Amino acid sequence: MSKVKWAVGPRGLQFLLLCAALIAGTVLASYEFLLCRPVTQRLTILQGELVQRERALALSAHLLGAHPRVLERIRANDARNFTRLGIVNPAVEVVARIARDHGLALDFIEPGPMEVVGVQRRLPLTVHVRGGFGEFIEWIHAVEAAPVLATVEQIVLDGDASAEHSYKVVLLTYLFAPGG
Repeated sequence: MSKVKWAVGPRGLQFLLLCAALIAGTVLASYEFLLCRPVTQRLTILQGELVQRERALALSAHLLGAHPRVLERIRANDARNFTRLGIVNPAVEVVARIARDHGLALDFIEPGPMEVVGVQRRLPLTVHVRGGFGEFIEWIHAVEAAPVLATVEQIVLDGDASAEHSYKVVLLTYLFAPGG
């Protein structure tokens, strides 16, 4: 049996160094694009949600100061529920705005019991809306594409001979717990 000797000349050494540099570059680029960028993008989205929430709270405070009787008619901003929850869910305002934008009449929003799952708070919202079926379907798609984490859990349709239907939708919304 003959032994094979491996000898690497200067050109071969340059080729091996070039291959090692390409592999290292590929590994670093993969790390950047697969791990770092999604985390950075998620942080940017969360910071945007925080700014939107602060603006919505400031606007709500201004409107309630100017029109204090409005609070009695808006069940979505029920102070008792928010005191019980200890938080303000930005999804409530987003869902209500999207319903108005799609021509649906928002009857009320009922927050359900909050559940802490890992670093997130899961809060079901029961939304009661009225309107046409086409507008309702467009609203569901818009809610799922909204900048808040929300999924549709259940839909109940109450229809009659008129063009307007009543819908009860249970949405699961997710918020990050502080200090998580």
